[in-house]
Amino acid sequence: MFQHIALTEPTLNNFNMEDLWIEYDESELYENFCEFYYDLVPELERYGSISKLVITRNLLTFLRGNVYVEYKR
Repeated sequence: MFQHIALTEPTLNNFNMEDLWIEYDESELYENFCEFYYDLVPELERYGSISKLVITRNLLTFLRGNVYVEYKR
C-alpha cells in the first residue's frame, strides 16, 4: 500500500492535522511514489511477469494507495 501524508484529506474532526497536507506538493508526492514504485516492481516480479499494475489514488480512504497486480500466465 502506498501511503503519503499528501494523500490525506482534511476533515472537520481532525483540527490539528487539517493544514499538514498543504505542506506537500505534487512533485514531492510524485518523487515518493516513484521510489515506492521502483522498490515494489522488482519484489512483485519475483512471483512472475507483470501484466497489469494498478496503484489507486482515490478519495475514499479504504481504497487510497491499494496495489493491484495481474500476472501473465
